[in-house]
Amino acid sequence: MGGSVSRRAALVIWAACAFVTWNVVFDRHVNFAAVEFTQQQIERHARGEPVRTISEAFNPRVRDAALVASAWGAAVLATGLLVIRLAARPT
Repeated sequence: MGGSVSRRAALVIWAACAFVTWNVVFDRHVNFAAVEFTQQQIERHARGEPVRTISEAFNPRVRDAALVASAWGAAVLATGLLVIRLAARPT
């Protein structure tokens, strides 16, 4: 019983780490994208060019941020599952 409980606890901890990782990576990428988008819009306006809409210029970056964050979160979770599996092996 104790091994099962500690494995579940380890899984919850690794899942929480994956969730936090996803959030940090996503937030960081979206933040950089927002700054870059804003700078590009200011430059376009200064040159007299039409500014781009959020839908055409920013949303694809958010989608990319979600994909990168998902890859990192999945990597953390996969590492956790591997560690839990290896730790559960008899010695």
